[in-house]
Order: sequence, then structure tokens, then C-alpha cells
Amino acid sequence: MELKELLKKSKEELNKRKAARAAASQKTGTRKPVNKNKMPEGIAKTCRRFGVKSIEELVKVNTAEKKYAYLGSAELEKVKNLKEDVDIAMTIAAIFKKPVQETKYYKEELQFSVKALGITPGDEGFEWIPTLVAESYIDEFNLERKISGLFTEIRMPSNPYKWPVLTNGAIARRTGQASAVNKQVFKTDETIQFDAEKMSGRYELPEELNEDSAPDVIRVIRQELIEGQEKAMEIGILEGDSAGALHHFSQLPDVAAGTTIASIAAETPETVFDGLRKRAMAAGAAAQVDVGGANITETELSALRAKMGKFGVDPSQLALISGPKVYNGQLLALDDVRTIEQYGGQATVVTGELARYEGMPVIVSEYLREDLAATGVNTSAGPNNTASIMIVNRKRFWTGLRRAIQVRVENNKTEFDVLDLVTFSRRAFQGVLKADGSNFASESSVVVAYNIAL
Repeated sequence: MELKELLKKSKEELNKRKAARAAASQKTGTRKPVNKNKMPEGIAKTCRRFGVKSIEELVKVNTAEKKYAYLGSAELEKVKNLKEDVDIAMTIAAIFKKPVQETKYYKEELQFSVKALGITPGDEGFEWIPTLVAESYIDEFNLERKISGLFTEIRMPSNPYKWPVLTNGAIARRTGQASAVNKQVFKTDETIQFDAEKMSGRYELPEELNEDSAPDVIRVIRQELIEGQEKAMEIGILEGDSAGALHHFSQLPDVAAGTTIASIAAETPETVFDGLRKRAMAAGAAAQVDVGGANITETELSALRAKMGKFGVDPSQLALISGPKVYNGQLLALDDVRTIEQYGGQATVVTGELARYEGMPVIVSEYLREDLAATGVNTSAGPNNTASIMIVNRKRFWTGLRRAIQVRVENNKTEFDVLDLVTFSRRAFQGVLKADGSNFASESSVVVAYNIAL
């Protein structure tokens, strides 16, 4: 058979097969052509659940906000994974100086996070290239915000930012039928000022980093840096003194033993702002109970709470903060302390809460100092061998957020071609009780029991 006839027959056979496949597709249904102007239904559903209109907006969503709690852990986890993959992909692209879509991580990881949201190859958005890094790290990726999470966070539109404090409350008034009620004026003649301070962490990346090892290394370093931001905030809230005079020795784990706070005052988180202990110690005996070098008892705890007056009445507004040694060795032995498993799964539990005392959540922090002199502060003379406990009304203090945590890659200025992974944030802490304790008579919102034996 001649070549022309063979080609003709082959084409006829091929056309028959094409026609057969087309007929079969019409019977079983075919995949609808992609409408490039319409978002795929899978991602559209996810966006609607979170109240946004695009993947770019979805990356900005803070899945830890209470309004998303009803969506369930599986749905929230998809978005969290997407945000983490975006962060890592952007970091890797910066390290290896190439477009995001050309990185191995983008091809092998990020695209599949997008696919998990309902986008398949060929859909609009599958080739999506991230151009920003997710902002809300701490709420989503940090496991515990034990101390800063106790207080309401205020977004600071400016720095400094003045926050009005209500000095009188609203009480409904008796009104006669068809009578006008007198207008009540809220008094905001008193304000507190938030001054955001910059906090940063830096980690030098290994020189032998490559695209295969980078994702795991970056994920670990990134998490450590994020947690480091929260630890700094915890130290500042509990033990902070902007003057650097409250305590003598630093409690930072990465400095030499005996390092004084004064010698690193410009960088230690213990000087970032005035914290709870400074306010309670400055208020004097009215805000303090001396345990006398003995174990804490319910008698001292009751006396401590009584010093708070009206600010110590509602246990749902309070938090009892302890160090780990006092909690494990003394609080758990008290009859009125109930651990979480004893008060049931229906109770609303504060982040970091391990137990309750008289209805107050008990929060244990390793950064509430347990190396104090008998005076309740850390001193040069010592012996620094006692601990303390604080009770705080968490409705009377606030954290301020000027800039959420950012993670980025920077060139090390001292060595060419050495890169650092760096975190930045600008945050503040403030309360109605003044740092010098001068208004404690009218604002008894934090108290301390000190000189507790260890």
C-alpha cells in the first residue's frame, strides 16, 4: 500500500477515535471551560465564609478572631497553612534572589495549599503569585499568649495615642410615662497615653542553606523569632520598668550570668515600658502583702484581693499570676485551687489558664521573677531567693498595637552575603493605674504578695 493511502487511512482512524471520545464525553459530561473572569466555586465559597472577595484579602484574614470560630478547625487550618506557606515562599524568594513562582517551595508546597482551598490546575488563581506577607502571626501561629492575651488590644492609629478613660459609668434612670429622660454625659476628662516601642529579633541564617533545606530551617527559626516577640512582651508587662531601676540582674537566658539590666538597658525588654510589678510596688503597703518568707496561704491571698476594693470583686475580670515554682509547690496544695479538669469542659478558659482560685484564672509565667529579695524586687546584694504572686484586674489595662509582627530577610551589614531573618513589631502597654502608683487609692487594679518562700 502506498504511503498516501496509509496516511489517509491513519487519519480516518484517528478521526473516528476522536469522534468516539467526543460522543462519550457528551454522554458522561465534560468539564466546563474555565471562565477567567469568574472565581472558581471552591475558593469563592471559602472567601464568602471569611467575608472577603479574593485570595489576596484572604491572606490578610486573622483566623484567630472570635468571629471565625464557628467555621471549625479544618477550615481555619487551610487558611493558616496558606498564610504560612506564603510567608515561607516569600522568604525563600528573598534569600535565593529569584521570583517567587520559580522557587521550588512555590511549585511543591504553596500551589498545593492553594489547591486545598478548591482551586485546581487551569483555574484562575492556581498560578497566583503572592506579593505580600501575612501580618497576624502571633494570634495564629504562637501557641500561647498567656500574659498579653489577658488584656484587650487597642489598635493605635498614631504614636503616641491617647485613650479616653471613663470616670463614671452608665446607670439607667427612672423615667415617667411620656417623660423625657435626662441625658447622661460620659466623663472622659482623664486619658492614658500609649507609646509604642519597637521590638525586634534577629537570627543569622546558615551559609549552607539551599532550596531543599531552607523550608524546614526557616519554619523553625521563624517560629522561634515570633515566640521571642511574645516573650519580650510578657517580660515587659510583668517586670518592665522604663527607668531600669526596679530589678538589678537581667533574666534574659542568652546573656552571661550576672549581667545587669543597667548594662543592657537600651536593648532588654525589661525596660521597654512600665509593667504590673512596678505599679504595685510603687503604690506601697496599700497594694502589697508581705508573706514573711513562708509559703503562700489562702489567708494572704484573701488579704491581697481585699486590697483591690471594688476592682477585686468580679473574679471573671481578674487573673492570678504565678511563677512555676510557686504554682507547682504551693498553689496546687490549696483547697480552693481547682485545675481545669476539675471544673469541666463547658467553662470558658483563658489562654494559658492552668487552674482557678475562687473563680479567678491562674496563669503561670516563667517570666514572673522567682529570684527576688525579701523586698519583692531583684537586688545586687540579694539573697534573691523568694518569689511573688500578682492579682490584676485585666479590664483596667490594655496592650497597644501600632505595627503587627513582620518577618523579613535582611543583609547582615557586617558581613557581605550573610543573611538574617528578622522580626519587627511596635507595641505598648498601659493602664489606668499610674506607673508611680500615685492614684492607687482610686485605682487599685493590681496587687502583689511578695517574700514567698521557695
